[in-house]
Amino acid sequence: QNNNITVGIQGFSGSCSDQILAQWPTAVTASSPDLVVLMAGMNDAIQGTSIETFVSSMQEMYDRARYEGIPVISMNITPNNQMSELDSGAEPQKQINDYRVAGDSLAKANDIPHLDLNRCFLNIMSKRGFNWNDLFADRVHPNTAGSKEIAGALFCKFLAGEDLSLSVHGKISPVSANFRCSTGVVIGRNMGLAPNVT
Repeated sequence: QNNNITVGIQGFSGSCSDQILAQWPTAVTASSPDLVVLMAGMNDAIQGTSIETFVSSMQEMYDRARYEGIPVISMNITPNNQMSELDSGAEPQKQINDYRVAGDSLAKANDIPHLDLNRCFLNIMSKRGFNWNDLFADRVHPNTAGSKEIAGALFCKFLAGEDLSLSVHGKISPVSANFRCSTGVVIGRNMGLAPNVT
């Protein structure tokens, strides 16, 4: 068990996948991290980047990570509640969903561990009674509570073998409850996990 986990945040609001790719040498290669968690696509969809450019940029980042020997976990883009129909739980705007599907397929084709973050958030809100303002700062970007859910979902999915998006009896995952977060950054965790978490 390693309680000394340093999280370096290299994501910037408004960046598209090709811009993230351009930042790779300084954001990733130079720091030589043990793990990269990569999520892109929302800004591509909103700003009109073609799906072909999005897929090409993501593929290049996966290739670079593989060449540099850096493990990658991908996450698909979160729900977007700037669209009024999302308040009723309807399917996200088709354009945004197209990028989500393309990202899911590309991760699978590259055998990249992948977290369905969209489903996680929708299930967390529907099963645990959260609303958008509880988890998002501006209906798009997760706030501190939303960032905690992302950290918990990543830990559950890839380290504890539990799918947080399904929750446990519709309640908060026992693992997620053990995270302490500052804004967007996991600063520590209590490793005393519940007995049913492997």
